[in-house]
Amino acid sequence: MKKNLLVGMVTAMFLVGMTGVASATLISITGTGGEFGTGTDLSSGSSESNSIQGFNEQQNVYINDNSVYVNYIDPAGDYTGTDEDGQYLDAGYYSSHILHYDPVGSNGGNTGNITVQFTFDDDVVGIMTSTAYLDASDSIFGSYTYVASGDAGRRTEAQDSFSVSGNVVTATFFKTSSTWIDEMRVITLVSTVPEPTTMLLFGAGLAGLAGVARRKKK
Repeated sequence: MKKNLLVGMVTAMFLVGMTGVASATLISITGTGGEFGTGTDLSSGSSESNSIQGFNEQQNVYINDNSVYVNYIDPAGDYTGTDEDGQYLDAGYYSSHILHYDPVGSNGGNTGNITVQFTFDDDVVGIMTSTAYLDASDSIFGSYTYVASGDAGRRTEAQDSFSVSGNVVTATFFKTSSTWIDEMRVITLVSTVPEPTTMLLFGAGLAGLAGVARRKKK
C-alpha cells in the first residue's frame, strides 16, 4: 500500500514537472496541392510529389542570440529573398518545419501555381527562403537528407510567394522545371518550455521521498 502510494506520488510529480514541455508541429494542411510528407530523403528526385509536402523537423531546439539567420522575421515583417539581408532569431526555443516541392518526373515542365495553407500549433516567427540560409541551418534544425549544398533551385524564387498570419503560412510555389526543388523552412516559437524552477522542485521532491522510504525501512 505504502509502496503504491510512493509510486503514485512520484508519477504525479513527474507529470507536473513535464507539463512545461511542448512540441510545435504541423497540424493541418488546406488545399488540393498539399500533403504531409512521409519520406526521409529530400534530395532531388527522392521524395517526388505533385503536391507541396510539409515535414516536421527538429522540435524544441534552443538557439543563442546571433546564431541563426532567417530571411523573414516576425513581427518586423520585412521579408527579403536575398542572402545579404538576413536577420538573426532571438535566443530561445524553436521548432522547425520544411515545405518541400519536387514534382514527379525528370523532364522540365511548367506546373503552374500551387497554393496551400499550412497550420502549426505555435506562431510562425521566421522563414528561410534562400539556399544559403537553408543549407546553413540544416545542422541545427534538419532531420532528413537534403538537397546537396548549392544545388540549383533549393530556395523559393521570384515567382513564389507566401504570407504569414499567426500560426498559418499560405505558400504559393510556381514550378517551371522538375529538375529544381522549391523549399522554405518555417520556424515556430515554442510557447511552452521546460521551467528550471519546476524541474528543481521535481528533483527536490524525489530526494525527499527517497529519504522517507529509507526511514521507513529502518
